[in-house]
Amino acid sequence: LFMFKVDWDLTHDHFEAIQPAVDAASAGDTINIAAGTYVEQVEVTKTLTLKGVGSSTVIQSPDNLTKKFTTSKDNYPIVFVHDTTDVTIQDLVVDGAGKGNANYRFIGVGCYNGGGTVDKVEIKDVRDTPWSGAQHGVALYAYNDDGTPRSLTVTDCNIHDFQKNGMALNGADLTVDVSGTTVAGYGPTDVTA
Repeated sequence: LFMFKVDWDLTHDHFEAIQPAVDAASAGDTINIAAGTYVEQVEVTKTLTLKGVGSSTVIQSPDNLTKKFTTSKDNYPIVFVHDTTDVTIQDLVVDGAGKGNANYRFIGVGCYNGGGTVDKVEIKDVRDTPWSGAQHGVALYAYNDDGTPRSLTVTDCNIHDFQKNGMALNGADLTVDVSGTTVAGYGPTDVTA
């Protein structure tokens, strides 16, 4: 499993995980992520593009998430974009793998005072195992509260099997444009609405 930083010579700077590539990148860079399953929490704090190769590029939740942002309580995203704008996440899968039990306030993609584009991304299984009535499990959560105007564009995504909400898009000075996106709930259950 390798990923390549597109703006650098492809004969060096190979990474076997996404976070080291993000850390090494400069603002404005594109990181091409090869096919594979990357079990990690990814934190982005600068303008970057994370580009996979479709459904064969999977960012999967580890057992325990450590990075968080706080609204009324702590929130734990698998892909965590914050304090930046113009981050693009494209052509990949974010898989919660049903690991919400150890990660209360579980989130697939979280944008906290962050903006950009989520394009052709499948976000799935942001839930407990087994399915429960716990009030968490949001596939895509955007929250803006620092007074800086930001925008988020969500296009052609597939969001499914989340426990609480497909998308929660909140906050002053946040403009959101969602198009071509399918959000499918779990269906009737006897533990959640």
